[in-house]
Order: sequence, then structure tokens, then C-alpha cells
Amino acid sequence: MIENGHLAVIYDKNPMENRGYAAAMADIFDEATYSIEFHHSDLDPPVKFINQVMFVRDSSSNWISIRAAFRYITHTPWLCIPVQSKTIIINPIIACLAGGRNKNLADRAYQILNKENEPFGLRIRTPHTVRNVRKSDVQHLNESLGGHMVVKVPYSNAGQGVFIITNKRDLEKFMETPDYYEKYIIQSLVGSSKWIHQNDVADKKDYYHVGTRPNNRKEVFVMDLRIQVCGTDIGFQPLAIFGRRAALPLRDQLSDNDNSWAMLGTNLSHKKDHGQWATDTERLLVLDSNGWNQLGLTMDDLIDGYVQAILAHTAIDRLAQQLIKCNGGLDLTMFRELNNDAVLINEILI
Repeated sequence: MIENGHLAVIYDKNPMENRGYAAAMADIFDEATYSIEFHHSDLDPPVKFINQVMFVRDSSSNWISIRAAFRYITHTPWLCIPVQSKTIIINPIIACLAGGRNKNLADRAYQILNKENEPFGLRIRTPHTVRNVRKSDVQHLNESLGGHMVVKVPYSNAGQGVFIITNKRDLEKFMETPDYYEKYIIQSLVGSSKWIHQNDVADKKDYYHVGTRPNNRKEVFVMDLRIQVCGTDIGFQPLAIFGRRAALPLRDQLSDNDNSWAMLGTNLSHKKDHGQWATDTERLLVLDSNGWNQLGLTMDDLIDGYVQAILAHTAIDRLAQQLIKCNGGLDLTMFRELNNDAVLINEILI
């Protein structure tokens, strides 16, 4: 850690939100806080590291040393931010690699914690998941899952790199996509309860969407609940909560012509044609009286979601600690044992 230097917020999308973070930091710490947009593809990046210390370029093209930074780099942040840093980075890269932006290791972390908590009846609930799948094995797994599944690039976020497979056309489209990483992660599809019975692969452990309360047209929308928690001296505390809904209502019967992503995808972030990020705020469910009534949840549901958020956070945090060596560097030997994807490993800035 360094004692001298300034404060900064570095981000790759949602500029208004991140400028708000910078303004809040400036008020709390009573000092100037730099707000810097930074992409790993920048030809002349405004952020650099010298001897593990972060520097940012100000409006006068001067390089300013940073003692602490809030990171909101969401897309493959390990391409531009090193794991080991003397600058304090809130949202450290190891948190992404250990599960925050790595679905492969997130699933591994959840399984480890579930095993430890088995005697206490606590469990992180996830769909049936298969890690480290090569594209050549995708078709066989699709057959074993009844023709309904989700294929994910393990290291993408904001709805990118997610392929919903519900028919032959979806599968062919995925198989034609160019590969970048070596392996994928596959999960059973969480859809309508009637889709499960329709495909004769009903399983007591399968999940399905209950959705929002029906509207005036008796339409039900897939929705999710996002619960943010923070660690304090007295334990975890709830920080924020909101919901998101899909663009189209959930159908009872799924045809080959249906847009399954529009029915199941709740991500609000999307890329425009020129590559910039945008947010579809029309589908945001703020938990005021109207939003809460749409969700149809109870206090028990909120408590359950709060516990799930804490368990997931704890699982990833524990694995992150195991992957860091005493000197603060990444334990590459252990990382390879858990996630042996050569493309990913070559991307990581040590």
C-alpha cells in the first residue's frame, strides 16, 4: 500500500452512476476524486501501473498517483488491472477471478461452501451446472438435458456470452459462433414449469420461474431480485434491493419462433451498435409500492434472498483468499488446477 496519492473511480460503463460514486467519495473524504473512463481496448489508456502503483491521466495530461481507487471495470477487468497492486483497489481483481466474474470458479466455490454447510441446512441454490465444457461436447449435453439448456462464456457479464438453447436452430447458431475461450459452462434452463413437463424431463430439483403477478392481460413476466449486502463490524447488513423483469411475457408453450431471450433475460445493460453500453430502465423494478406489488413477494422471500446473497458472497470471498499468496500475488498453480483455461490464464495481469 502507498500512503501518498489521490482517490479515483475507474469505470467502463454507466458514467452517470460512477460520477456519482466519485462525488460521494469527494464529499466523504473531503478531497478531489478523479473519475476516469477506462477500457482495456483503449489505444492510449488513461490509467497505467508503475511498480504496482496506479496512475491516472488528468484533463491536463498529467499523470496522478492514486493511493485508493473504486473499480467499476466490468468487462474482463483482469486485462487491464493487475491482481497485485500497491494501490488499494476496492473490488479487487481476485474477487472477479474467484467467482465474481468467473462462473466456473463461482460454481466451484458454491459447491465447497454447500458441503461445509450441509449439517446446518444452508445451501446456495443453483440450476444443474456442468463446468469446463468444450464445444464438441455441447450437443451431447443438450440431448441429456432434454433440448433445453443455457450455454455461457464463463467470464462474460451483463448478459453477454449467454446462449439460450431451446430448439435445433438455437443450437446450430451457437455452434457457428467463433470460439475465444477454450471452455464453457452449461446449466439447465430455468423457464416455465410447463416447459419441463412438455419435454418429459421433469426433475424434482429443476427450477422454474414463478414470475411477476399477472397484469390486466393475465401476462406473467420473468423477474429477478437483486439484493446487495455489505460487510460491517457487526456482520453483513442489507444495502440495496431492486428487481428487473424480462421484455416479453412468459408463454405456457414454447415454439421454435419464440424469442426465448426476450422472455427469460432480465439484464438491463445492452450494447449499442457502436459498442457503447446503454441501460433499459423501463424494465427496472424499483421497490416502491407499485414495484413491490408487481413482484408478489413476501418477507420470507426477502429473508431467503438475503441469506442467499450472504452465502454466495462468503463462498467467493473464501476462495479468493485461498488463491492469494502471502505476498499478495495470484497462486497460479492452484488457479490452473481449478480453472485450466489457457486463454484466460494468459490474459491475467499478474
